[in-house]
Amino acid sequence: MENIEPYHLDAQVSFLVAFPVTAVTVDTVQVPPQPLRKAPYFQPVDLDVRLLGATAVQLEGVHISLQPQLYEETIQIVECRFVLEDVLSTAVMQLVERVKEALRTMLVPDEVQQTELWEEYFLLMIQEVAFSPDTFVKHYAAELALLLRSQRERLSEEDTTSSLISRLHYSAQDITIVDWEGGIIIAPDGDFQSDIEVMKVAIYQLLRYRMLDKRIDEKLDYVRQKFSQERPGWVMPVQSRRTVQQIIQERLTLLLDFERVDQQLLMIGDWYTAQLYRMIIDELYLDEWKTSVKSKLESMESIMQVVQDNFTISWSYLLDIVQLVGWLLLLLGYIYFFYLDSLAYIP
Repeated sequence: MENIEPYHLDAQVSFLVAFPVTAVTVDTVQVPPQPLRKAPYFQPVDLDVRLLGATAVQLEGVHISLQPQLYEETIQIVECRFVLEDVLSTAVMQLVERVKEALRTMLVPDEVQQTELWEEYFLLMIQEVAFSPDTFVKHYAAELALLLRSQRERLSEEDTTSSLISRLHYSAQDITIVDWEGGIIIAPDGDFQSDIEVMKVAIYQLLRYRMLDKRIDEKLDYVRQKFSQERPGWVMPVQSRRTVQQIIQERLTLLLDFERVDQQLLMIGDWYTAQLYRMIIDELYLDEWKTSVKSKLESMESIMQVVQDNFTISWSYLLDIVQLVGWLLLLLGYIYFFYLDSLAYIP
């Protein structure tokens, strides 16, 4: 192992904050393609990404540049860039937490913070280290793990190892480490943005799955409340039919949204992009979210089928009652006329 002495290390930070939006009024421009590791840039299929106006702020004495982007007119991702001096020191770790909290408060709307329907990701970007990337990570594993996990107290050896285990090399001189809350990029040529763009796409997908999951839960609660009342469905068949149609339409919308999210993230790129994206998917549990949303959609379909069957039975029951009343009235009519006819023969 190389002889490593403590040294002063500066680094850049890219703190990503993603949240849903309903409307954007500022002018937007199309995002230009970014070069990817000297290979063709990956193209998310049918994914509309637009740049919004860049700004800069001063928080906790740190100058931060903000570059928001709009994904599919539904999710805004703000890339917050700033520089950290002596990044491995304890004081800097505390500063990072204060800056992240200030950015959350400033960027995420109050109504979104209440729902907790937003995502963030911390990326530490280092351009030069005095030794090989693997040696650097091994020697400063404890400090790097604290940054990734946003912890103040020293992590256990097991947690430290797990936070740094997902790593990928493009060459012997660089490394990308991905954890579920943060990542590290070491690139001597300063090519950080290509990895950041892949991470943004994954965060967009994660938040879209969470949004779909929440909408499905809301619709299931609505169905449960609407059809768990004691009043039978045949009392107001028109309203019941309209409610069923609305829920079916909403389920179709949810299903189309799910398929769109799933298909948008097909990528065309080099081996590095594919492996990096696969690694991010595993760390963010995207496959698990996808399976959960798909399962809830299938459950919603089963519930709606039961509701439709019950509605059909209730409607048929109502028609049977109407038919029975009709036959009863007809029978009473025959009895009445028979009675009148019998009176005519009485002397």
